Amino acid sequence: KITDPKRRADHLVEVAELLERRLGDRHEAVRLNERAYELHPGHRLAFFALDRLYRRAEKWTELVRLYEQQSPHTTDRALHRYLKQESARLWSERVPNSDKAASAFVAVWDIDERDLGPLFLMARVLEAAEKWEPLAKALEQQANVLRDDVDKIAVKHRLAAVLDVHLERA
Repeated sequence: KITDPKRRADHLVEVAELLERRLGDRHEAVRLNERAYELHPGHRLAFFALDRLYRRAEKWTELVRLYEQQSPHTTDRALHRYLKQESARLWSERVPNSDKAASAFVAVWDIDERDLGPLFLMARVLEAAEKWEPLAKALEQQANVLRDDVDKIAVKHRLAAVLDVHLERA
């Protein structure tokens, strides 16, 4: 009888918690939390419950999809960055897809260009997937943003090796 989607979602999350805690019914808890999240996308409590339940059940595909759905629903820049970074990590480690992982790391870097970590993680993913052309571009981007000359030289040396060995360019 409750018509407000947020209030309905709140009640579904409460029932899901009771089912999980008192009856140990994780399957039904997942179903109810998913329904709550559908009713009110971005629902924080449903998100946290699903995050925990998906991790426990090792449902990595569902988890990465959840993180991608959650990030547009936050206005906190640091939390938005974390959600994007976790998506990238899941794409690279748990649901291997080098293209999606690289794209997600770029999105993280776009949020805060002072943090070079995502650029280096993206390069690592591309190298492991043997995607040499995108790796070369990522290494060029790294060299352009680094300030220390020794670091720049090291990245350019690595870029030269990729171009020479893998892309047969001298």
